[in-house]
Amino acid sequence: MWNRFATSIYHDGTLHLFFVTYMQGYLLVLYLGGVFYYAFTYKRMGDGATLGLYAFLYLFGGILFHLISETKSQYTLPYIYLHIPMIAAGYNHMTQILTRYLKNSRKSS
Repeated sequence: MWNRFATSIYHDGTLHLFFVTYMQGYLLVLYLGGVFYYAFTYKRMGDGATLGLYAFLYLFGGILFHLISETKSQYTLPYIYLHIPMIAAGYNHMTQILTRYLKNSRKSS
């Protein structure tokens, strides 16, 4: 009934290991984007910092709650979708800072 391709994906074959490893790396990249957002944006927020911290508390608190209480990661998926704008902004801030750093290092040398 199962061909070798499906067996490799669903029954701990080589493709299963590849997809699991790839998705763990992808999730790490997403989480790093969120960390960049909160690290770089918090300094610029000023009075609006409280609102940003509420979003941080809601998203990361929700992820931790569902992972600890439900032990099913499927409930954390909506939080990832809510994080996408912040992840994009975090990587945008990171590239701007990196660009400024590289321009300054070229000028000084």
